[in-house]
Amino acid sequence: MRVLALDTATPYLTLGWWGERRAECSIRLERRQAEEIWPFLRTFLDRLNVKLKDIEALVVGQGPGSYTGIRVAVALAQGLSRGLQVPLVGVDSLAGVASRYPLPVLVALTAPKGALYWARYQDRGRRVIQAPQVTPVSELPEGPWVLDQPPSGLGLARLGSELLSQGVQGVQPLYL
Repeated sequence: MRVLALDTATPYLTLGWWGERRAECSIRLERRQAEEIWPFLRTFLDRLNVKLKDIEALVVGQGPGSYTGIRVAVALAQGLSRGLQVPLVGVDSLAGVASRYPLPVLVALTAPKGALYWARYQDRGRRVIQAPQVTPVSELPEGPWVLDQPPSGLGLARLGSELLSQGVQGVQPLYL
C-alpha cells in the first residue's frame, strides 16, 4: 500500500512516503506550517515521482502538540482523504518520534508555560506504556527520554499502515 504520512503538531513539518520507494523529511518551521505545507508536500512528491492519484492511504500525526499545528495537518489530510477517496488514520505524533527507538523510551515535547507533552513507548512506538499527557517539567518521570525531536515520517507511515491493515481508520486530534 502506498501511504503518505504528514505531521505538523510539533515545530517541524514532517512527511513520509511508504511505497515501492520509501522516503521522509522533516524541516523546522515553527509556526509557518500552514503556509509551507503544500509547497513542501508538492516538492516531496515530485522528487519521488509520485502523483496525488498514487496515494492509497493517508496517515496524520494527531498530536499532542501545537493546537494550530495539529489542525493544519489534520485538515489537509481529511481534505486529501475525501478528495482522493482513500482511507485516513491518525497516529500519536509522539509515537512517530518513538518509532526511531527499539528500546522503551519516554518521548517529550516542549509545551506552553513550562510544561511538557510526553508519553512512554516501546517496540518502536507500537506499544504505549504511558499514554500522552502534559505535566510540568519538574514532574517528568525518569528516562531514558528524548526531547523535542521531530516525528519520523517513515515511522508514522509504518504505524499507520499497521493500523489500517487491522481495519482501524479515523483521526482523533489529541489536544492536551
